[in-house]
Amino acid sequence: HVDDINMTGIEKEIDQYVKRVEATFGQCKVNKHTFTNCGVRYTKTKDGDVVMDQDDYIKTLRPIVTSELTGAAAESNATVNVTSQFVSLRGALAYATLTQIWIQVYVVSLQRVQQPTNLDVRRLNAITRKTQKDPQKLVFPSMKCSGHLDLHTDAGYRRLTGEDDEQKGYGMRGLNVLRRGIARKRASAEKCPNSKVTAVHLIDSACKSHRLQIRSSYSAETLAATHGLEDAYPTMITLHELCHGILKPEELKNLREAGGLGIRLALPIDAESVYKSLTSRDLK
Repeated sequence: HVDDINMTGIEKEIDQYVKRVEATFGQCKVNKHTFTNCGVRYTKTKDGDVVMDQDDYIKTLRPIVTSELTGAAAESNATVNVTSQFVSLRGALAYATLTQIWIQVYVVSLQRVQQPTNLDVRRLNAITRKTQKDPQKLVFPSMKCSGHLDLHTDAGYRRLTGEDDEQKGYGMRGLNVLRRGIARKRASAEKCPNSKVTAVHLIDSACKSHRLQIRSSYSAETLAATHGLEDAYPTMITLHELCHGILKPEELKNLREAGGLGIRLALPIDAESVYKSLTSRDLK
């Protein structure tokens, strides 16, 4: 909303900001700790955790139910009416990925469909019903940042044979950007004061097609890692600047070329072939 402001920080400073705004624009409505903005509900718990969900929004989604779909052949193209409903529901479901990260891969796959078949429509209905039956909450636990960032990348590759016997490669890649820290005010931590409970914030994610032509699962995994690092680079610089101040253009250039990032970075991938190629003593 253009007239809404979401704020986070020290509560006294937020109150001062609100007073200055009200001095100029008049009385404002302030909702603290629990509010809904653009279909996303934010809740701050007593432990300081912040929980995001779209339960109410997801309940309003309506699967496609029509006689034109009942008993229709799966491989046949959907009718004009069903196709229109498919496009509408697909867009509405895509908005739920703000908190339902786990459906991104399905939404992206369906977004590649230009002319949906009846099977595509049924798949969209299945995802919608599953999301409504088991909606997930995105939780940001209260924590002290440890200055460690994990970039988890993954890729999928499928080799298809075209009608002209040419090999065509199709690939997708994913990324989760995870900020690690030490949890605060946890029951387990209170029982064991000296223990450190790891907490994680999911601060960014991506699921998209590969930019380049893919010929093997090996290239799919390595490109997912390199392009995932590029996608996360603005986030990495933001976290660096939060701790070390704003970078000048020449400092940013040097940071990219010579290193010196103020946070620790890990780039784990789950490709065994890549691991073996890096650790093998005798290359072939």
